[in-house]
Amino acid sequence: MATLRTVTFQPDSGGKDTYINSSNQTLNSGNLTNLVMGNLFAISNFRFRTLLDFNLASLPGDSTLISCLLYLTIQSSSGIDGSQVFQLKRLTRNWTELGATWLTYDGTNPWTTPGGDYSNSIVSSFTPANSMDDPVFDVEPLVADAITNRAGMLRLLGFGPENTGANNFLNFSSAHFSSADRPRLVIEFTSAYLDSLVMCLDADDLPVTNLVIGDTGCAA
Repeated sequence: MATLRTVTFQPDSGGKDTYINSSNQTLNSGNLTNLVMGNLFAISNFRFRTLLDFNLASLPGDSTLISCLLYLTIQSSSGIDGSQVFQLKRLTRNWTELGATWLTYDGTNPWTTPGGDYSNSIVSSFTPANSMDDPVFDVEPLVADAITNRAGMLRLLGFGPENTGANNFLNFSSAHFSSADRPRLVIEFTSAYLDSLVMCLDADDLPVTNLVIGDTGCAA
């Protein structure tokens, strides 16, 4: 019987995420403790988009995905009544955390389209039930694509409602916030390859099936 494993990808305080905005198109927000998606009408349809990167190269190529959930921790929001849809799409270009802006992906070179280059082929959606509903995105198709086609690089661009004529946004914790509240990607999977290996043992000589990527210590 295949062993179910759980792995958590969570950037530390040096992790790679940021948000970009259409009002201040040359502003970089890579060192802030928050991320934003959505629309701020008070500043003429000020659009926020979030950029997130996860390196999944440590997952075996034969992984069978069972569950892939991205958890975000809400700090504040506006205009949320249960009808607003927030989306994650595949970002098609690499970028730098301290360089990305609405106009450029590294502070110098322009996106093909201002606001980030992305694909509409796979979309993950979340509709918050209330103003303080922590976002949880089912990103299994995006993770599968990253493992199969992108050498394990999962690059995401987050959208909220845009050009709505109203305040509709989520403000949530970035990798520079406390460790408990940073973006957290939790993947459940099985792997015949890992099952064929002698598993690393913890201090109690028990098989380790729950791994946190980036932590020191035992890893599959």
